Amino acid sequence: MPKNFRGLLYQRTNFASIFLSFDIKLVSKHTILMHSEDFTRNLAEIRRLARKYNPNANLDMIEEAFRFSEKCHENQFRKSGDPYFSHPVAVAKSLAEKGMDEVVISAALLHDVLEDSKVTEARMQKIFGKQVTGLVRGVTKLDMMRFRSRQEQSTANALKTIIAASKDIRVLLIKLYDKLHNMRTLRFLPKEKQKRIAIDALSVYVPLAHKLGIHGLKYEMEDLCFETLEPKKYRELCRKIGRKVKAKSRDIKKTVALLKKSFPREKWRFETKAKSAYLIYSKIKVENRSLEEINDELILKIIVEKKDECYSAMGKMHSLFKPIPGKVKDYIAIPEHGIYESLHTQVLGPSKKPLKIYFFSAEMDEVADDGVMALMRNGKPEKKELLDKYSKMFSSLKEPEIRNPKQLSDSLNLGLHHRAILAFTPEGGIVDLPHDSTVLDFAFFYDEKNAKRASKAKVNEKIVPLWKKINSGDRVKIFYSNSTQLDSDWLFFANAGKTKGLVEKELRKHKPVKKSAKAGIRLRVDSVDRPGILSRQLAIIAKNGLDLESMNARMYGDRTTCTNEIVLRNRNGQNFQKAVKELRELRDTLNVTVDY
Repeated sequence: MPKNFRGLLYQRTNFASIFLSFDIKLVSKHTILMHSEDFTRNLAEIRRLARKYNPNANLDMIEEAFRFSEKCHENQFRKSGDPYFSHPVAVAKSLAEKGMDEVVISAALLHDVLEDSKVTEARMQKIFGKQVTGLVRGVTKLDMMRFRSRQEQSTANALKTIIAASKDIRVLLIKLYDKLHNMRTLRFLPKEKQKRIAIDALSVYVPLAHKLGIHGLKYEMEDLCFETLEPKKYRELCRKIGRKVKAKSRDIKKTVALLKKSFPREKWRFETKAKSAYLIYSKIKVENRSLEEINDELILKIIVEKKDECYSAMGKMHSLFKPIPGKVKDYIAIPEHGIYESLHTQVLGPSKKPLKIYFFSAEMDEVADDGVMALMRNGKPEKKELLDKYSKMFSSLKEPEIRNPKQLSDSLNLGLHHRAILAFTPEGGIVDLPHDSTVLDFAFFYDEKNAKRASKAKVNEKIVPLWKKINSGDRVKIFYSNSTQLDSDWLFFANAGKTKGLVEKELRKHKPVKKSAKAGIRLRVDSVDRPGILSRQLAIIAKNGLDLESMNARMYGDRTTCTNEIVLRNRNGQNFQKAVKELRELRDTLNVTVDY
């Protein structure tokens, strides 16, 4: 059974929990001394890890931050009864294990000092410098007194951290491991607070970890959230997954044995990978599938020496086991979020049941688990541009309208993070979209500034309307008008939360001036140029009793589409709305705009 399958193996034991029923004041001197000895061992371990990944690390800075934070958190305790200092030590140790430098480790040790002690930013900066102080400032919570509710404060704190991450991505790394350790020790809090924190983590921090490629942290955190929010469903699903894992393990052992026998010269390394119970639960709920239809409970990883060898390894696998059509995914040619690289395939294994296999080089496997942190510790110059891109990813979030986790999630395109669509621009670029996105969603994700002028599109060289849904692999070209095409109806065929938010914002800016119902009105209908299209449009106008004043039809330069401008003498309320709806539903209509 895989060692990283937290749903079955994660043991929640904590020595300090035995003190939970006692008053904090009664904790003995012996216990405090014991924790002090633990802290000393942790400091030695953090120093060792820092030196392992960076022989020139400034260990004096780390030790000074350790001693300073320990003093600031003296006589502070967590709900579990543990000294509060155990929390920053755990966060710093996790980041040291991932190869982060002395600046990040020191900031992790100090990350609650500004919030929970009388130390000022000026003093911290004088001792530890601008970099460390800037990271600590980025993760420091805002004062509750400024907000009307806990939810508003929580969202503002996340927003503050993410905006800080647009300048330095390391802020978000500290925050993610801070949140992970809090989730690991959540059981000591009241149930209501546990659920509030879990919802916050699941809607914002789990998908942020996914975007940064930190899958190891993501899987553990989302299972902790799932267990907190739905404990019965979590336990029941884990039992069922456990039974499937045992059967799949037998199949994987047979597969590996056959591969070794058939290709004895290959220096392949074999491992297994288990995804989270929550990911499986999400697929069952969102995709309306049964557990038997899902094959993510255990995956065979084949790790080769070089990236190019992934393709030859997959070819050898397919020569031995029959591949399932449509189940090959090439994340080497098109890396997920620009960072995750792998080849995925599904074959009929020795038991004639589907078996998932992922192919990695050693470096690709490292990045697959730790994401941007793997790039940072490897320190390769060509990765700097990608790291800058990750920092800039969050620079658009300076919006005062964001008041709750859903708005924040929508603004960052965090929803349903495991069901993204990858669409191509005419230039060959990639646009990452949420599941069920339409052409209009693509327009806002591709070019937010000009999206309000979008009128139609070509998808795979075929003219389509803005409400057409997009599939992964589609090539999309947006056509723009000279003036804004913004319409309240866009809210009905925008499926991405980010798009809806931006459309609502633009509509508030451009509120139309109310005119008399008797005033003239102009309709513009863009459509594919086919015989009889104009007569069908005019029939709809006549059927709904609208008075036609003038009409002007013309062909576009592409010779395949046309526009028809129709000016009506008056606007007959209900009939007018019905006519617009029928015009939009005509088979060849691309867009209908109304000018009052």
